[in-house]
Amino acid sequence: MLKVIIIDDEVITRKGLVEFVNWDKFDMKIFGQASDGLEGLALAKKVQPDLAICDIKMPRMNGIEFAIQIKYVAPNCKIIFLSGYTDKEYLKSAIKLNVVDYLEKPVNMEELTKLLSSVRDLHQLEIDKYNDKNKLIAKFNSSKQHIIDSIISELSKDEYFEMSRIERLLKEIEVYFPMDAVYRMVVIRNLDLEYEVLFVNLLYDLFNQELNCPVLIGRSYDEIRVLHGHCISSDKLVYHYNEFLNEFSHRFVLETEVGIGKEVSSLRKIHDSYANALDAIEWNGFKNKNEAVTFEKSDSTIGIIRDTEKFISDNFDKNITIKDISDSVYLTPQYLCKVYKTETGITINTHITNLRMEKAKELLLNRNLKLYEVASMVGYKDSNYFSRVFKKYYGMNPSEYRDKHYV
Repeated sequence: MLKVIIIDDEVITRKGLVEFVNWDKFDMKIFGQASDGLEGLALAKKVQPDLAICDIKMPRMNGIEFAIQIKYVAPNCKIIFLSGYTDKEYLKSAIKLNVVDYLEKPVNMEELTKLLSSVRDLHQLEIDKYNDKNKLIAKFNSSKQHIIDSIISELSKDEYFEMSRIERLLKEIEVYFPMDAVYRMVVIRNLDLEYEVLFVNLLYDLFNQELNCPVLIGRSYDEIRVLHGHCISSDKLVYHYNEFLNEFSHRFVLETEVGIGKEVSSLRKIHDSYANALDAIEWNGFKNKNEAVTFEKSDSTIGIIRDTEKFISDNFDKNITIKDISDSVYLTPQYLCKVYKTETGITINTHITNLRMEKAKELLLNRNLKLYEVASMVGYKDSNYFSRVFKKYYGMNPSEYRDKHYV
């Protein structure tokens, strides 16, 4: 439905146009009338019309002046002039003012009908062109994002890649990103797909435009990866992300986990920053929803090992599982096992068994304790299984060890 306004100082002309034209036929509707250019301009600002039928000679502001001014309040509005003059030279000044045509008064309804049909067809043509353009833009942006997703995915792997190829791809999609800088990767998990596009666009606005810090944002099936190509400090990065997350969560339901990776000196090392960002999430991300977290290995890892071994020491006589231990230190079982093995060189289960066997040797020296009691006291409900494990460790069964070391 096209919005139409009529501007003429003659009441009879306005009334005739309103009452004697079948506006529905042209998919149009009258949205208001005005008696001069100033009133018409105020009406146009309010209505944002698609078409203004406007007299040329009016008090206070004439039609030409109105046509000049309406470009600033309703730039897409078409104009049909009504004129009681035959001086066509006067109307030449209207050619560049989005004027469709003009009609001489009294208005010939047949001519007006043809003009209204032309306006309707022109409007539809512009809509089609606009839609086609938007489709092309959407297609380009979709392809552009797909390329960025692929680039980020490739950089996140500890594999060789051609820097020149990355640079060429970015150039082809008209994306600027520094090839020689200091970099960080930020990983965002558990973002509702419903908000993903808006979330990514707002992140681009924040860092690329407001902060002038170039980023590339890649999406995978379960996370968003933000590659930062700048040397902003960790503290500032945490601050900006937390401000962003806080504002976003006030508008939408949000329970994200956000890990900020360590700084690296080249794109070839960005996979280390990516892994570090994942470590941050695994270590304390799920305890801090909608809050950006970092992971400093030296301090955090020592704490993990210390707390893990303390829990085992306090509970080795029970039927503890890896999940029991991981819950106690607020980590996922997989991540805890990975950290422990990396830092100590042995698995958690091996550490538990070592501790149980050492304790068993001490208890076996007490002849008042039955073998099944010793087994139970070091976490084994099955004394036969305990004996097999003990023999595997020390080359003799518990009874033989007791006899050999009894004083």
